Amino acid sequence: MPGPRNLRDMRRSLWLDVGVAAALLAGTALELLANDGSLAVATVAPLAVLPLAWRRRVPLAVLLLSIAGVTAMAMIDPDAEWVSPFAAVLMALYSVAAYTERRKAITGLALVLLFFAGGTVVDNVEDPGSRPVGDLLYMSVLNGSAWAIGRVVRRWREQALALQQRTAELEQERAWREQMAVAEERNRIARELHDVIAHSVSLMVVQAAAAEQMLTNQPERAREPIIRVQESGRQAVLELRRLLGILRPGEEEASLAPQPTLGGLPAMVDRARDAGLATELEIEGTARDLAPGVELAAYRLVQEALTNALKHAGPTQARVVVQYSEDRLDIEVTNKQGVANGIPSNGAGRGLAGMRERLALYGGTLTAGPHEGGYVVRAHIPLTGTRS
Repeated sequence: MPGPRNLRDMRRSLWLDVGVAAALLAGTALELLANDGSLAVATVAPLAVLPLAWRRRVPLAVLLLSIAGVTAMAMIDPDAEWVSPFAAVLMALYSVAAYTERRKAITGLALVLLFFAGGTVVDNVEDPGSRPVGDLLYMSVLNGSAWAIGRVVRRWREQALALQQRTAELEQERAWREQMAVAEERNRIARELHDVIAHSVSLMVVQAAAAEQMLTNQPERAREPIIRVQESGRQAVLELRRLLGILRPGEEEASLAPQPTLGGLPAMVDRARDAGLATELEIEGTARDLAPGVELAAYRLVQEALTNALKHAGPTQARVVVQYSEDRLDIEVTNKQGVANGIPSNGAGRGLAGMRERLALYGGTLTAGPHEGGYVVRAHIPLTGTRS
């Protein structure tokens, strides 16, 4: 079913064709008045021009009707020279070339050429020399040009449609890839946050066991591990609230080993240098412990940005800046030389799309794009309510 825009285009085209047919009909009427045309000619003249109102829908039929109308007018009044009806044939031939497939287009051209050739033969039989070969050549070139223009327009239209369809397919593919990246990142987040929760719970178990022993032997010292159990429990509840929206059934058992934190950035930078990426690391503000999920998200962001730099920018220079402030954490990873050509300028690459999804869990934002001949990834994560 055509959409609203297609319906508007169809109505506009129909009114345009009706206008063309009406204009040629008016021209034919003026010619009839100027040439004192008979009633018989006036009766058949609309057959030559009015079908043009349907020239896009049934172009070959319109051409046949126009030829029939002009033929009837010529038979009734052989001496008259009709401009508007012949223009209608020309327009109908263009329409056949522009709106039908190749075989029908060639058929239409052959019919018109045979029509004019037959008329030339008949005229010369009845009145030798009345139709020189030059006239036939002129009409053939004129009609051939109209037909060729119609074929060129058809090709342009087909190329534009193919380009439009390809653009739509690429857009759908890009959206699908981004959705897949988000889904993959959500599953990855679920596993990693499971690790965070499992680690917190395991600490609670150990601290509770220690408190139990102290209650028997040293009850005055049992308060400290109990407080730690409470802190770990509150943090676990906070992480669970974020986790509930993305957990999927069937996740494999995860390791209880602690996940990477921002404290591991120096080692990551060293590995990047060893891989050929000259990387600088700057820590601004006072580093402090953050919620495990925030630490993990920030670490993964820097890891993804440096990986993209190595993959797309080659052996260049990079700079990592981590800035702690009272209420948020700012991260900036910059390639100083060479744009990361493999990453879209809007930051919609699969890895970055996943990072954006990850940061959104903590109210964070991510931007990425070309910057001073290189590429920059910036992230801002609010720290209110995320401290450990």
